[in-house]
Amino acid sequence: MSAPKGSPVGRVSKGPRDSYFSDPAIDKLHTMLMITIQELAVARDRIDSLERLLESSAVIKPDAVDNFVLDEKARTARSSRQSLMIKRIFRATEKEYKDRLAPVDLGNGVFS
Repeated sequence: MSAPKGSPVGRVSKGPRDSYFSDPAIDKLHTMLMITIQELAVARDRIDSLERLLESSAVIKPDAVDNFVLDEKARTARSSRQSLMIKRIFRATEKEYKDRLAPVDLGNGVFS
């Protein structure tokens, strides 16, 4: 499924981030929470639309979704989509995490 034209999916903000709290860590958590809320709201709206369309056209029985079993292709697609969402959520802390994992120069060589 593709995103609607003009959709901000996959775009990364450039420039300085807005600051709402005195502690930058709280700002990062706030950003992560807002992204998660946005993702959940979109998912719920899409689920609601699908359920209404399916119900109105009598395509499936009410318990079909509860009894559905994924095939391997669908499982792989979901896993990929979930990984991308998690990466987007944690983007706010990614640079700091990478900086902490970078090797440290102790003057007489590099320590990792």
